[in-house]
Amino acid sequence: MNGYKLLYKRALPHMDGEGFVYEHKSGAKVMHIKNGDNNKVFSVTFRTPPTDDTGIAHIMEHAVLNGSQKYPLKDPFMQLANGSLYTFLNAFTYPDKTMYPVASTNDTDFMNLMDVYLDAVFFPMIYERPTTLAQEGWHYQLEDGELKYNGIVYNEMKGALSDPYRLLSNVVGREMHPKSCLRHESGGNPEAIPNITNDDFIDFHKKYYRPENALIYFYGDMDIEVCFQKMADSYLSKFEPTGEIVEITPEPPLGKTIYTTGEYSVTEGDDLNDNYMIASYLLPHSTPPIDVVALKVLNYILLATPASPLYKAMAEAELGEDISGSMSKDVIHPYWGITLKNATLSCEGLDKFLENFLTELCDKGLSKDFVMACLNFLEFQAKEEDFGSSTPKGLVYNLRSMASWLYGDDPFEPLMGIHHLEKVRNASQYGGFFEGLIRKYLLDNKHKGFAQLNPVLGLDEKKEQEEQEKLATINAGLTDADREDIKAKQQALKEFQETPDTAEVLALIPRLAVADIKTKIERTPLQIRDEGGAKVLHSPLETNGIIYTAMLFDMRTVPADLLPYVNILQYMLSKVATKNHDTTHLTQEIKGYLGGLGFSMDIISKQNGDFVPMAVVSAKFLSQNTTKMFDIVAEILQYSVFSDKSQVKTYLLEMRAGMEDWVLTSGSSLAVSRSITYFAPAAAYQDAANGLGYYEILKNLCDNFDAEFENLQDKLHYTAWTIYNRNRVQYSLVCNEELYDQYVAGLAGFNSILVGEDLPDAEQPALVTPKNEGLVTASKVQYCALSANFGADGYGYHGGLKVLGNVLDNYLYEEIRVKGGSYGCGSGFNTRGIMFMYSYRDPELEATYEIFKKSAEHIRNLDLSQREMEKFIIGTIRAFDRPATNAHKGLTAAVNYLQGWTDDDKQKERDEILATDLTKIKSFADLLVDAVAQDNICAVGSATALEGKPMFGSVYKI
Repeated sequence: MNGYKLLYKRALPHMDGEGFVYEHKSGAKVMHIKNGDNNKVFSVTFRTPPTDDTGIAHIMEHAVLNGSQKYPLKDPFMQLANGSLYTFLNAFTYPDKTMYPVASTNDTDFMNLMDVYLDAVFFPMIYERPTTLAQEGWHYQLEDGELKYNGIVYNEMKGALSDPYRLLSNVVGREMHPKSCLRHESGGNPEAIPNITNDDFIDFHKKYYRPENALIYFYGDMDIEVCFQKMADSYLSKFEPTGEIVEITPEPPLGKTIYTTGEYSVTEGDDLNDNYMIASYLLPHSTPPIDVVALKVLNYILLATPASPLYKAMAEAELGEDISGSMSKDVIHPYWGITLKNATLSCEGLDKFLENFLTELCDKGLSKDFVMACLNFLEFQAKEEDFGSSTPKGLVYNLRSMASWLYGDDPFEPLMGIHHLEKVRNASQYGGFFEGLIRKYLLDNKHKGFAQLNPVLGLDEKKEQEEQEKLATINAGLTDADREDIKAKQQALKEFQETPDTAEVLALIPRLAVADIKTKIERTPLQIRDEGGAKVLHSPLETNGIIYTAMLFDMRTVPADLLPYVNILQYMLSKVATKNHDTTHLTQEIKGYLGGLGFSMDIISKQNGDFVPMAVVSAKFLSQNTTKMFDIVAEILQYSVFSDKSQVKTYLLEMRAGMEDWVLTSGSSLAVSRSITYFAPAAAYQDAANGLGYYEILKNLCDNFDAEFENLQDKLHYTAWTIYNRNRVQYSLVCNEELYDQYVAGLAGFNSILVGEDLPDAEQPALVTPKNEGLVTASKVQYCALSANFGADGYGYHGGLKVLGNVLDNYLYEEIRVKGGSYGCGSGFNTRGIMFMYSYRDPELEATYEIFKKSAEHIRNLDLSQREMEKFIIGTIRAFDRPATNAHKGLTAAVNYLQGWTDDDKQKERDEILATDLTKIKSFADLLVDAVAQDNICAVGSATALEGKPMFGSVYKI
């Protein structure tokens, strides 16, 4: 191909393809993985090693997507998000690189996405628009004479750095990387972000956003010559190589172990003895790829299961809570590490414990049976390659390739994981293999870091006060001319944000037409069968020899006071011993014969307003292991024991830590779900079982464990007895007819051993009162939510409400994110009559609720061209047309059946979406007026932001 030189190629049989790496005359490196996958992926990646904590690379990631020479809109990214059939659209800032990936199954859409992204990264409007740095990064605001900071990334990072685990990683990272870029917070520290000037910003783009520093990636079934020609003619050919190479260099060996400490903020009522600890082992950049894979297997063996020897030893010694391990190769060095909460020993003590334990383990040797079971499980996962419906395979391969390509090494080597796993299995057959890895990379490691993060009461408030004092000092030193300059820039930003793009500019964004959208839904076959009294929901689809099943137990039999114990029970099943197997043997059985086994709860909300809570046992396995699957699940459901006091306590503490982390990092989900509990019985049920209602019970069990232990055992056994009943179960199954027969052959025996009591429905939990809660956490920003039951106001569901949600998202984005500085926001409408709006990492509170309230006025006065209306329709349809595996399709068909949501309903909904026009959207304004009037709100945030606000019925710490 003209202008491109083929550097090398490689067969990739495990992905039915072939890989190529080219170099363009501009200096750009281009990788192409050619195969038949219709979910095509494109990305461009730049090496962007930070030199400080300003987060300039992160802000640039935001900024380039705010208009470019060819597409000079204010926000092409949002236009694409609203009007494309993309299967992936995002950008990422890593500690040493910035990536811009897109994906689509539509050829025209794919080319459009690629073109907009290439123009964005190479020719952004930042050179003409200083307002971009002000909006996306930071700017001064003068309000009533008071000087403040604001900006999207500035507020985002205030929220991100409320996470103790991220702070912990930063603390140890600074000490372990004294000479490399990895010592810096690439996302940006709010204390340093205001140091960026517009000149710094422009210089950064000039230095790093060049083809010479670009790694460009294509994956899937496409006309690659057309893609290459388009990219070369429109972009790459406009640059000449300069010879300036951006290199990311390894950290020189420390030759020692680092011990360090840091601080995190807590509020009144938090335990001042809580802490977080990390052990981090830096491995050489030269670590062979096969060793990286082997070390990931080793980490799984040591720490990832209830029977893992290092996990068990640390838990039994009560060294801490929420113990987890990781082995990663996301940057130039591979890392192995352990994190734990509430450590009972010092950093030096943890170092000594690990040294002694690993030495003894090497001397004794790992259990060969356990190693083989873990390898079986990991090989199943590697061959299945199910990354979820929102993550294209090609993107995962792209991310993996960067582990080598970014540093000048073979990009295909990290993609050979399944072949490396086979080599690891062969090597481990003879014993001593993993023990050798432990000695080489862990025991003999001379580049280790241990850090402990300790709580400080009111640390965030102290920092906030220091920031205000700093700003007051700056303000006092401003001249009249300085103040006028700040006001002028503030006004310029406001005018830029409030001035809509012209129709001519909007028309520049390439877009599909509604006529390009398929009008018919995809129908997934589902057969309802009776097998000896057992109801089976079977999707006869091909699954490559794997059977996917979900056992769905109607759990309306569980009394309301026992609902919090359902989640505890499900977390412990398969982790605790059974009557016939200790934890180690049970884990070996699960990992050796199954590709996955999970216990969870789901709410099946029916179209008539009723709901059925389901306890779900999900499993996936090769067909030859069907009998084993039934044996394992039967053993767990019938004979699990909860008498190991130390083990049960360990799991309770893990669960509490997981909930606390969820509260800190997922405030929007909490605020939305909690606000719905005020009026929706299904949401109140969910909250009692695994929300705040459950969390209160969990905290009490942890705080009073010795006194509650015997009672807890009784409750868990009784809860299991009430749930796992053959009179209350249905079986969802995805596989072909041949595998179905194998499954059914074992089903009758399994079904017969389940409890057969005829149990009545129990009383449901009450709605949550008082409503309108302010939930206080250590967060530096807010998470606001408003919800309503529009069905209760007499409004029926219409497919156009999904389009309304897309239109509302655009409104909220402009008002809450662009103008207000929040990191995120959104809305939703479901088929059961519930709607919500929310903000994420939001510096505001009252102002955000005012924006929610004005949504009806915005919709009533909406004025959209036909082209803009079509954009929102296309963006809405995208969510319905995501590629999915047959396993996912089959389970979705079963859930739809249980909900009473038929294919005819789905087709009607699609027809309504495609037929939605401006008149229909505006007709929903009254629905929004009534929704706001229901006054169901919940916010998560700091005490300073929430306390004393009359909008809340109660404000309390969680």
